[in-house]
Amino acid sequence: MTETYNLEVCAVLFGAEESILNIKLDNGFSFCRKSLIPHKDHLNEIFERDAISLRRDYESARIDKETLDVICIYKLCDISLAPTDAKLKFDSLSDDSLQYFDNIIRKLRLFKEASLMFKRLAISLKSEKKQIGETMVSSVHTAIIPVGEALASKIIKKFSCTNEEANILQEDIRLVSLPLKNPVINSSYGYYDLSYHEDNFISITLLITALEILFLNKDNSKKECLAKRISVLLFTEKSDILNCYLNIKRLYKKRSNFVHDGIVSEIYDEDILLLRDYTRKCILKLNSTNFNKTKLISNLKDKASQITYWEEVD
Repeated sequence: MTETYNLEVCAVLFGAEESILNIKLDNGFSFCRKSLIPHKDHLNEIFERDAISLRRDYESARIDKETLDVICIYKLCDISLAPTDAKLKFDSLSDDSLQYFDNIIRKLRLFKEASLMFKRLAISLKSEKKQIGETMVSSVHTAIIPVGEALASKIIKKFSCTNEEANILQEDIRLVSLPLKNPVINSSYGYYDLSYHEDNFISITLLITALEILFLNKDNSKKECLAKRISVLLFTEKSDILNCYLNIKRLYKKRSNFVHDGIVSEIYDEDILLLRDYTRKCILKLNSTNFNKTKLISNLKDKASQITYWEEVD
């Protein structure tokens, strides 16, 4: 015999602006706007926090200064279950929801720059109340699951998109699958995504490593080879190629100054955003091809060797 259970899943997003509401999700999930005001949208009950604790935990997730609103990923629905299956189903739904939320966030970070993350997922599965004697009772399963890698992360840039970008992103995140199919590209992507959860001096190291995985083998003069290959892959105009070439060399030097001398003061948020932009574009471009690292390096070497104006900026 089955009973009706109410399923509620929620996570508060950090690093999101209101425009993310234009992106439509599947599987019954949606981005929605909710208030931190106790009892208004019941986030205090969902996350089992009093008013002060709720504000402390999610103050930095507010989308504006005028309200106490935040953006959530949310699902609310009814499902039919046999009471004997409820605990097993709850565990399965918890795992599936956490995986779904994680995938959505990672995919959005792959296609669009944003320090987008969630730090806790709340899930509850409650049966409809029924009367036993003079008492109304309900079967309840709840959990609040912390996301360890996001707990200490800082926000460099918030997620924002136009209506047109939202439509494209909806299709992009639907079509791409994680992990990425090619193991080399997926390895590079792993370092790229991890950069969102580290301090700048670690992030720059991770991002340079992500690019080295794609473009280097046992080359000498790694900085020079990396800068030229990325530039000719991403750009065709002389000014763009030289600009990228100089930027990669500059950023590589900052990474080397940290790795070899421990210098961290010269690594800025803007450096991470620029390097992440290059890395993102490389990953997405190569992921759309029949990627073969040996052939790629050979082709890029040929392209770079045909360019005669490198010395203009050296």
